[in-house]
Amino acid sequence: MHRLKSLITVITLTSFGLLAACSGGISAELEAVDVPALRTMAGQARIVVRNQMPDALIAQISVVPETGVVTVRLVNSDSTIGADIVIPSPITPIGDWEILLGEYTPFSGIPHSGLDMQAVNSAPADVARAALNQWSGCKLRTLTLAEDDGIAQWWFVFCDIKEGTVSGWMNAQNGEFFASPAPPAFAPPTATP
Repeated sequence: MHRLKSLITVITLTSFGLLAACSGGISAELEAVDVPALRTMAGQARIVVRNQMPDALIAQISVVPETGVVTVRLVNSDSTIGADIVIPSPITPIGDWEILLGEYTPFSGIPHSGLDMQAVNSAPADVARAALNQWSGCKLRTLTLAEDDGIAQWWFVFCDIKEGTVSGWMNAQNGEFFASPAPPAFAPPTATP
């Protein structure tokens, strides 16, 4: 049975990269999330929410590097309703996916055409390898596939090195990787109880 939770919980976990990090290599779980698996999961996610969101568009896909957990973020055509589908692995049955529906979406009021999964030729492991080649030994924080300019789709990666967090992006169609020219930055400290 699907478990419904607050959409805000997943937004907190996936958008800010607070989930487990991967150090120095690429996990077998991440390798399992290849392009055909991504396309299948994204298509099935749209089917799962079609009763609540008949016009669902795939807005973003995030992947946890260490575990290969995939979150497919969907929005309706006017970006007023959102859904996150959390998929533990490509072989997890649909009945075990976590479905999070809500009227809040980080894309509220932002027109969105949706990701074209048939144009995606680069897997999460490809961008992870590029980041690890760029910053040897970095700890991968999160990998996110999104539409950046309405034309191209990009994998965004954040990676921790001793100097701080660095980032880069890969064209999801042709696999070209770009390291951000910004210097490493440290996240601001957070209060603890």
